[in-house]
Amino acid sequence: MAEELQNGYRSHVWVELGARIRKDFRGCAVPAQTLLLDQSGSMTRAGRLDKAKDAAKAVIDTLNGADFATVISFGTRSTSFSAGSRGGVLVRADEQTRKDMQGFVDRITAFGKTNYEQAFKTAFDVVDNSRARGKTSGCHTSTVLFLTDGEITVGKE
Repeated sequence: MAEELQNGYRSHVWVELGARIRKDFRGCAVPAQTLLLDQSGSMTRAGRLDKAKDAAKAVIDTLNGADFATVISFGTRSTSFSAGSRGGVLVRADEQTRKDMQGFVDRITAFGKTNYEQAFKTAFDVVDNSRARGKTSGCHTSTVLFLTDGEITVGKE
């Protein structure tokens, strides 16, 4: 990770994503992935939203057809890629789904406040629903990648 200063704000930039090659998830090489991406108004500063979107897309690029994943954007409220017709569960990350996830991330715009509580409730509901419906990679480990600027404005800290 490298640190840079933009418009007076500290910014961290990940220079390498190496989770895919590690097998340290209790012997499971393919944990379920939930990406939580902050889209609140404060993410407009110093290119934060663009950096978070780039990071989310880089993670999506590491997924393959053995993975189950989703993306959840959050601000005042949360929106899940896997809501609606997908049933609010993790989805198999085949080639088309990865393209659709990339499109979902591309369409995220900054607005509203930052509600971590709602974001994590949505993420945990998706994971619980996925386990109940057998929509997982079979690994008992789920990971949540939380991409935010850390400025909570709504809900519990």
